[in-house]
Amino acid sequence: MFILSFFFILIITLTIYIYLITSLKGVCFPSPKRSTDNEKIIAACNEISFFKWPSFMHSIKYNRSQLREYWTIAAKFITLFYKNKITDHVNINLSLISNIFSTVLIFLILNKLFSLDIAVIFTLFYVLSLWPYHVASYMGHLHLSQSLFLFSIFFLLLYIDENFYFYAIFSGSLIAISFFSSSASRKYPIIYFFLIIFIYRNDQFLSYNNIFYFILSLFLISLLVGIFYKKIKKTSTFIHWPYLALFLIFILTFNINIENIYSLILYSFGSLIIFLHILLPIKELKNNLIRYNYWLNNSSWASHFNSYPNKKQIFGKEIPENFRGGGINWYHKLFLVFIPNIYIIYLISFLYIAYLFLYNYYFYQEINLVYLSILFLSILPLLIHELTKGLKVGKALMTNLIFFIFLIAYSSNEFIKLYPDYILYFYIFFILLLILQSIHTFFYLLTDIIPSRMAPTILHNHLIKNNIKEFYTYNNSFNNSLVETMIYTYPNSFKVNYIEKLNEVKKGFIVIPSTSAKSVSVESEKYAIENGDFNKDEELNILISQKFKTVKILAKIKTMGASKFFVHESEVTTYRHLILNQINYIDRYRGNAWIIEK
Repeated sequence: MFILSFFFILIITLTIYIYLITSLKGVCFPSPKRSTDNEKIIAACNEISFFKWPSFMHSIKYNRSQLREYWTIAAKFITLFYKNKITDHVNINLSLISNIFSTVLIFLILNKLFSLDIAVIFTLFYVLSLWPYHVASYMGHLHLSQSLFLFSIFFLLLYIDENFYFYAIFSGSLIAISFFSSSASRKYPIIYFFLIIFIYRNDQFLSYNNIFYFILSLFLISLLVGIFYKKIKKTSTFIHWPYLALFLIFILTFNINIENIYSLILYSFGSLIIFLHILLPIKELKNNLIRYNYWLNNSSWASHFNSYPNKKQIFGKEIPENFRGGGINWYHKLFLVFIPNIYIIYLISFLYIAYLFLYNYYFYQEINLVYLSILFLSILPLLIHELTKGLKVGKALMTNLIFFIFLIAYSSNEFIKLYPDYILYFYIFFILLLILQSIHTFFYLLTDIIPSRMAPTILHNHLIKNNIKEFYTYNNSFNNSLVETMIYTYPNSFKVNYIEKLNEVKKGFIVIPSTSAKSVSVESEKYAIENGDFNKDEELNILISQKFKTVKILAKIKTMGASKFFVHESEVTTYRHLILNQINYIDRYRGNAWIIEK
């Protein structure tokens, strides 16, 4: 039965992979002329070697592999199978392949922890979720990091069962590789730390009952942070106070046990090997540490809110320096956008486990640390994101998905144990949810994510199909992510005549790009920031207001500016949409592109 279930999950996953990898064939980089991180990474792949220190890649002037060294190495391996070595299809392929591994590992881990039925149902919740495929289509570095994190947990569980020390070393190595694979992966080492605590709870890895040491550790941490706060802020993120606090709590409450110390040494040794691989050679060690400190703190200087000089005019209110976006409410609204079914069931599951904890405490005076740990682990990615001041963009929050699913799986397992007579209703309920989720996922993949991500390629295909060799278009930054990207990807295919206004064209074909300043594609473009929507052409304004009823439309092309999902891949646009309610139907309509004939 296990083998059949495994292949059932694998076939569904591979089918979706094949569909997406073929649907996204010919995809362009989001913008031209090596202006995106994705293109910089892929270009660097042609200059690095598998046999050189990874730090070499940082000497490449244009490269953007900081915090993504192993992603770059993996991408280089994928390029071996491509004739065209500079294509965003490489990044997407690597993301989707990583997602296959994540799916398999979720299944294996859930099966190991719970039951085969639980593993099948809740692995399908991941497989049929929209979010992983959306992230893979755009900037999917987190996928590799996530799959490596799951590998590290899988080997951790194997080591617990079989006590084979190589499993512990592999586990420690993989969590470190995960950390060096994505700029959003800083969550995983901390989560790994707490998972070790949770897994070893029955062996008293930590002295939970030693209140004296626990209070003492908290006191010392508070004192340390109070004395050295200013210095800590200016030093490396490696000793950022949340990390330091966790380490001190661990040390000061550690239950001295030779076997557990030995296990900890094995995990640490595995991680150390990878850290040395990234940070060496010796002559570059200092520079590599400085670089990591700089990029780990990128949320303090890389926020796109800093691009807006007149913040009150744009956002309707003054916002502080280094503003990161919406508060707790933003998380809530974002999850409802990407994973509505899973998020609602997660909240119900959270309340159910909290109820079980309170019930046990009230009637039996029992503090169930397992319930508390499970609840804590499910919200830990959010807590870390806030503590480390991560950028508030959609792709960085996908980390939460597998933890939501784990809590739902755990609460379902507890429910089945307590109420076995309701198991049939349980299965029916979750099967119906899976059907609803599948409809949600494939509807938006087909109508939003794939077409908007493929907009430049779709434009190219429409022009070729209609035998259009020459066309007119606007010469402004709104065209960077459409026409400029298309001709950058497909050079020498068309004659492009640039215009300022439509009345310059007496007869011919015109490509009209997205004109919305609230599109993720132009949120940091100077022209859009200073002028707002492109409305300098009165004739175009009339056409848009009339929805182009007075001209012949050859094609209407959805761009990322018209997407309900890509809007969340910039902290600025997602904030304007979810918190300020500044992006509406009209903005998304202006986010489309058109080919018209005049």
